[in-house]
Amino acid sequence: FGFMNYGVSGNYQSDFELVQGGTSTDPLEYAPDLYVSADIGWTGEHARAALNFRYTDGYDANPGIAINQNKVDDFLTTNLFLGYEFGGSGMAEGLSLRFNVDNLLDEDPPEYRSQQNLNYSGWTLGRVYKLGLTYAF
Repeated sequence: FGFMNYGVSGNYQSDFELVQGGTSTDPLEYAPDLYVSADIGWTGEHARAALNFRYTDGYDANPGIAINQNKVDDFLTTNLFLGYEFGGSGMAEGLSLRFNVDNLLDEDPPEYRSQQNLNYSGWTLGRVYKLGLTYAF
């Protein structure tokens, strides 16, 4: 059947204090505290497939720059990877095909209304398709 793989990683940012010239600030005060990434994948003889989930926790909006907003919502994206390595001999030997879809479900990032410009929490371009072809010789 092949091999399955699973993985979870994350980062929880707790308190951080920056002291400059006697002034104490917390640069993480208006930033997400939690980031989590989870993966599930399958590998067969010539094929691979994987799903990746990326979560960014919601956080408090900076009252100094936010316009009519107290909180920035959490954000979850799903990414898909498919790959196939052609076997055999001749021209197909060394040929690989890859297909990625970033933000598979086309989730809109949470809005962060600020005085400077419209920002989004969690970097995304929307749904992005990538196709790769490699040949090793």
